[in-house]
Amino acid sequence: MSVPVATNGLNMSVIGHIDLDGKGDGMHVEVLDGVAYLGHMGYNDLGTSIIDVSDPTRPSLISQIRRPEGTHSHKTQVRGDLLLVNHERNRFELSSPETWSAGLAVLDISDPAHPTQIGFYPTPGVGVHRMSWWDGDLVYVSG
Repeated sequence: MSVPVATNGLNMSVIGHIDLDGKGDGMHVEVLDGVAYLGHMGYNDLGTSIIDVSDPTRPSLISQIRRPEGTHSHKTQVRGDLLLVNHERNRFELSSPETWSAGLAVLDISDPAHPTQIGFYPTPGVGVHRMSWWDGDLVYVSG
């Protein structure tokens, strides 16, 4: 499948591209130390892609995290060796999911090639939609 790529914009030009095997339905991107953490919208089985962007002309895939069934995990926040990923009911699935993961996942990304979930904060309802994590120990979430 051929995916159209914008080649320019006002005062911008494309210097690199990665198609993620046609699964580039990215929503939210956080970049830390040459690594991009891309949250996917939920149109496919991916939750988060981890991409080496240290050479922006040649981005390369490091690893990918699948989303739990019925779950939309399109937002990321990164600080140090921790990655936060939202979990909420996926409204983009063809049929309405009967089960989903609702809350906030905490992953150890000290080795981006092997992200490991080390915690999960469950929430009621459809889950976490937005989160803000500036400096410090507090994360602000909304459902």
